[in-house]
Amino acid sequence: MNRTEFLTTVLGGNQTDASAMPSESLEQNPVAARKLIRTTTGLGAYTGPWTAETAAHLLRRTMFGPRRAEIQSVATGSMDAIVDTLLAAQLYPPPAPEGPGGTSWVNLPYDQAFGMSEGTYRNYLKAWWMGLMVKQGFTLVEKMTLFWHNLFPSEAIEVQDSRAMYKQNVLFRQYALGNFLQLVRAVSVDHAMLVYLNGYRNTKTAPDENYARELLELFTIGKGPQIADGNYTNYTEQDVKAAAKVLTGYRLNGSPRDRRKTGPLLGLSTTSGAVTPASFSTFTRNKRVPSSTSSGLASPWRTFTRLSGLILTTAST
Repeated sequence: MNRTEFLTTVLGGNQTDASAMPSESLEQNPVAARKLIRTTTGLGAYTGPWTAETAAHLLRRTMFGPRRAEIQSVATGSMDAIVDTLLAAQLYPPPAPEGPGGTSWVNLPYDQAFGMSEGTYRNYLKAWWMGLMVKQGFTLVEKMTLFWHNLFPSEAIEVQDSRAMYKQNVLFRQYALGNFLQLVRAVSVDHAMLVYLNGYRNTKTAPDENYARELLELFTIGKGPQIADGNYTNYTEQDVKAAAKVLTGYRLNGSPRDRRKTGPLLGLSTTSGAVTPASFSTFTRNKRVPSSTSSGLASPWRTFTRLSGLILTTAST
């Protein structure tokens, strides 16, 4: 499907054909609107000429500010070859950022001295990431790393741990060109994300819906027009509460948010999650996710993988 065909589909068909236009506005029938804008075809292969102009267009879409010499070099070669290069795997992970004295800090214990220097290490992290963008080479990885960072945002000023922000950046690089379901699962229990959207505060006795709501509204399904109280076309408040229930039980080790400010950034520990099944709405065909009653990483993770699989296979997603 090309751009013209896609926009025609979104607008409701050929505008010169009255019978193809929707009889109701999208706001009047949001369910029909959801079906209207869904496409089932991929992009058609480009068959036009391969010139410096088309090479520049490709590189601008996949890289940050390609240089004139890079465009000219690519234009004299094969289009298939540069596409393969852009999509090729990169060094993972890249060399870690260095701090004062040229030593890396990403695996150091978080103590009071580190905490007092958090702003300094944050600046080193920014400089490291900007350096990777500037020295990107022919790859889509850098642009996709920023794309995933924008889709699954965590604010460093809120996380207050540059080690965690670094590891999240590495995670985005790992899944930059990979499977979206696997990325959703990994970022949901990522150290920085657990802090930023309160996942580490989500317990079976006091569920915190912050991450569950963002997971459904911004990260995956997407919020449609509100068609009833607590019904957002693509999911309901019942689904938010059920997802929060499944996501209970994850804790942090070695983070300033564990109120100890000691130890290395160890990652996760788990406590008992929800003790009763989570029931979802008709938008997920009234599915139920079994409870997680035992401690240890395996049980909460097993219930979450069922939830993420359920979300990514709904018609709205």
